[in-house]
Formats: sequence, structure tokens, C-alpha cells
Amino acid sequence: MIRTFLATIIVTLSVFTLTLYSCEKDACKKVNCQNGGLCDNGGCVCPTGYSGPRCEIYEPCATITCMNGGTCVDGTCNCALGFEGQYCETSSRNKFFGLWIVTEDGTASNPAQYTVSLVTGSTANEIRILNFRNTSSNSVIAFVYRDTIRILPQNIGGFDISGEGVLTGGVNTPQDQKIDFRYKVSKDGVTDDFGVDAGSASLWNR
Repeated sequence: MIRTFLATIIVTLSVFTLTLYSCEKDACKKVNCQNGGLCDNGGCVCPTGYSGPRCEIYEPCATITCMNGGTCVDGTCNCALGFEGQYCETSSRNKFFGLWIVTEDGTASNPAQYTVSLVTGSTANEIRILNFRNTSSNSVIAFVYRDTIRILPQNIGGFDISGEGVLTGGVNTPQDQKIDFRYKVSKDGVTDDFGVDAGSASLWNR
């Protein structure tokens, strides 16, 4: 009887000790992972976008990869010059390439209609305009900033040229695209103005 009683006490103490030992060995008992993190062996395994000992730090750029030299800031890609799109995956100048039909009437020139060709330049946002002002020898350098094409002041064949155009119309429907181009050309004190300070803008259509 006494032996049975002692055996029962020993078994009970053993179970209690084992239970207590198991509780003490539960490394996640006092770990509180935040933002959906899960505890594993005393440490938090954080969901994507979070870090820190308790997953308390939000990192909005953790899952974002910006292309073509873009950098992520607060979950958004800041694109390098010449690129656009959610992940900077698109070259801004691509939509300008090709042939354009120009219709214009400057302040010092007669009404004209001719074709220009926009081709690649030497940098990511540079573009060249061939046959500018219907002169085959004139290759004007321009730069693309998203939907704007800009001719920085330059001298071509003795003419001072500057201006900019804005592209409208769908990227996927080139036939609907047009450029409202405002520029001016000066030489020997005479300025031919296409909508910069006077006159009408030069209209470019596909």
C-alpha cells in the first residue's frame, strides 16, 4: 500500500516536473511577433516587407526592384533620366521614334508640310530629329522627359534653335499621337517663331 502510494507520488512529481520543464523550454512563450510575424525557436520570422526583432519595422521597398538605375523610395520607383513605368522598365523616348508629318506656318516662313524622322541619340534620353525644318542636312539634338521633347539652345548651320513639344495620344495607338511643338529659329536678327512668343505651334502627326 505504501509502495503504491509512493509510486503514485513519484509519477505525479515526474509529470509535473516534465510539464514545468517543457514550459520553461518554450522559447516562444514570451515572444510577441507583430504584423503577422511567426515565432520560431524564440525568434520572429517576418512577412515580406517587415523586419526587426519583432517585425515592427516596415520596409516598403523590400519587394520592389527598380530597373535601369531607378531607386525605390517609400515603395515607389524614382526612375533615372530617360526611363518611366512602375518599375522604370520603359524607355521614355521609344514612343517618339519614327516618322512624323509636320504642318507649320512660322512668323518668317511660308506655310509648309514635310516629314521628319526621330531616331536614337547617344544617351538614354537623347533623340535626334532628322530633316528638321525640311533641311536634310539639319540633325537637331533633343532630349525626352517623359511626354516632353525638348530642344535645348543650339546652333545648327548658323541658326540658333530652341523649343519643346508635348506628346499626346495613346502610346499603343500611334495613329492618334501628335506633338504640339513650339520652337523658334533665329539668324542675323530675324526670328522665325512657331508658337513660342508669336505665331502658331508646329503640329506633328503620325
